[in-house]
Amino acid sequence: MTTSSREREPGLVILVDSEIPRLRAEILHTLEKILLSDAFHGSRRSQELLRHLVELALKGENDRLKERILGIEIFHRPADYDTSQDAIVRVSANDVRKRLNQFYAEAAEHELAIRLPSGSYIPEFSILHAQPAEPAPVERPSAPPQPVSDAPAPPPAPPAPLAARRAPWFQLPLIALGCLLLGAFLSQAFIPARWNIFHNAATDREFSIYNDLLGPMATSSAIPTRIVLSDPNTLRYRGSNQPVTTQEMGTYEFPLSEPLATQIGTVADPRWLSFPYRALELNNGEYTGMGEAKTAFELGGLFQSLNQPAQLTEARFLNWDAARTEHLVVLGGPHMSSWMSTIAAANFVIEYETIHNTKPQPGELAEYPHKRNGPLLDDYGLIWMTQSPSGTRILVLGGITSTGTAGVGSFFADPRAMRPVWEKLRALSSDHSVPANWQVLLHIQARDNIPVHVEPVAFRVQ
Repeated sequence: MTTSSREREPGLVILVDSEIPRLRAEILHTLEKILLSDAFHGSRRSQELLRHLVELALKGENDRLKERILGIEIFHRPADYDTSQDAIVRVSANDVRKRLNQFYAEAAEHELAIRLPSGSYIPEFSILHAQPAEPAPVERPSAPPQPVSDAPAPPPAPPAPLAARRAPWFQLPLIALGCLLLGAFLSQAFIPARWNIFHNAATDREFSIYNDLLGPMATSSAIPTRIVLSDPNTLRYRGSNQPVTTQEMGTYEFPLSEPLATQIGTVADPRWLSFPYRALELNNGEYTGMGEAKTAFELGGLFQSLNQPAQLTEARFLNWDAARTEHLVVLGGPHMSSWMSTIAAANFVIEYETIHNTKPQPGELAEYPHKRNGPLLDDYGLIWMTQSPSGTRILVLGGITSTGTAGVGSFFADPRAMRPVWEKLRALSSDHSVPANWQVLLHIQARDNIPVHVEPVAFRVQ
């Protein structure tokens, strides 16, 4: 069998095109297992894209595995759509890659693997190496000659039945216990956490930059770190069988007139239209932003890779005693996180519709507003590190919108993206080290509320 010399994982080799048709049935069987797995559950877009890519590759139609053609065939884009402005194929392919990583991180040993290489839409198929042939038995010296006897030699004994060749019954529990103990040891010693699997290609050198960027958050466990979710005010439409009260259990409810209740209910939640009383319920204790949730997950993976513990909390539970005794990572802008507005202002300030630049430098703007154009979004966000008077650190990761916060979080948790930022902060510092107080302004481009491109546009150190 002809295989490529490249290995995707130890023991797996990538098939060349000539071998793929012969293993078509095995590949399709593996594809169905992947699509039915927890990793792909709930993402119809990722399922359809991966199935389409694999089926075209099995047909040898790699010329159709191009961004524009996939956008037209899978996502129903017009033939002349601008791929530089519409990144639906790139974003979806990245999601497929992450879900494949998750599947193989959770899967048992597999004989065939399907991967989607970065920067390509042509899937790769890998199989396990064939087991090496057993070595020939070592020739031992022959036994000394035996005296010749005229008696006929006894017939050879028949092989023992299978049951007789098994281990004695009293050894079976010991064997099973040994296997369990060995499996438990291997699971602790050699199977990393899921987040670490996503980062297993990065070297210690890549993540060492966070020792400077995060300071004691990354280098010591003496002071706990809390990741602070936003708690934005939300208005929830609901119906009731009783007259609406102004305040109940910490939430505020506002009665709606019949025409307004019907108009909002038709769009928001028609189930409540049958109730005699309808209201808008104001609440800030049950929800957080989608971007903040994504960023919290990214940070969990980062702190796991740094071998540093971090706990999750909500902004409404914080006070200044916590800031004096704990490191905090605050997610979202001041309109999303009620606690962020208490942090002392710096050069870049997140406001409701813009990021204000208090002291613009040459080539910078005084205002960086977010703009929407249909499904496209131009947003801005901040990576903001500051040190409290007690010496603890407060890191803010926030955008003007929740989508912007998602872009900031994914950018910060990527050591390859952050290395140029680390180098720039060191270059701006008088002693060529990352100070305790710094800010980075990021430009985030998104489509359908999914960040597709993030880049730094301005820096400040003090």
